[in-house]
Amino acid sequence: MARVASTHARTLTRCLAPVLALTVVACGDPRLGAPADEQRVRDRALASDLARHIEVIPGVERVSAWVRHPVRDPLAPDTLAFRGADAGSDRDDDPAARAAASIAVVTRAGVSPSTIATQARTLAVAALGDVRADDVEVMIVAALPPPPELVDLGPFRVERGSRTGLVITLAAALVLIAGLASWIVVIDLRSRRRQRGAASPRH
Repeated sequence: MARVASTHARTLTRCLAPVLALTVVACGDPRLGAPADEQRVRDRALASDLARHIEVIPGVERVSAWVRHPVRDPLAPDTLAFRGADAGSDRDDDPAARAAASIAVVTRAGVSPSTIATQARTLAVAALGDVRADDVEVMIVAALPPPPELVDLGPFRVERGSRTGLVITLAAALVLIAGLASWIVVIDLRSRRRQRGAASPRH
């Protein structure tokens, strides 16, 4: 009797072992973390690595990248084991079930945004391996030019590049003002001479 009970116990254990294993996979072992959390950690690592690769492209100032992989449920009825070979093609036709990436690139002045976007998308597809080019969104942002350097010019602060031109303009204006002042003085002297000549008695 004891031998029969022991046999039944071993049989029950063998039958329950796969069920317990599937339960751990579906619910997630609390010591290992949920599948979604683990996937997010892997996606963040992939995004950081992708951003470092894109930053070496000439003309790129800085990069931010995001990678998303859908979490596969091993017990879901739409897996290959339950639906056969057609499940893979159906999954490929669903954008929500495919891996995707988003990239924001800040470029330096003088570069072609379309060229940078093409290179970033090509690099993302090659680096990630399981992402289509159509599922890679690339946003190009031109970097703002640095503020102009200012220098002191008397009581004014002007851009360094415009200092020479402004000095020449001010010098020309001073020469013109001096010329106008001299002309006014000459006109005034002539007027006074005529007035004195008109006021002197004739003999």
